[in-house]
Amino acid sequence: MVMLGAANRDPLQFTNPDNLNIGRNPDSHLGFGWGPHYCIGALLARLEAQIVFDTILRRLPEFHCVEKKLTWRQSMAMRGLQSLAIEFPQVNPGSNPH
Repeated sequence: MVMLGAANRDPLQFTNPDNLNIGRNPDSHLGFGWGPHYCIGALLARLEAQIVFDTILRRLPEFHCVEKKLTWRQSMAMRGLQSLAIEFPQVNPGSNPH
């Protein structure tokens, strides 16, 4: 049985595999497949993710998680949070956060 929820979390491959580390190196993960099954949209997805995270960090530099204990979905197919509430200071509508 393929356990997609365990993908990219192999402790023999990654140090602290359960921690989110967007700068993980080497990053030989399975997120976009491999070989002939490599996702043709991978480059676009990586670019979109970079734009989203750069924009969030620039506009909301002081955001933080509300929950102290994260609750994970109970699924053998996919690993993910049930929810992730964040909080950030209110941005003044007249200011330009760019």
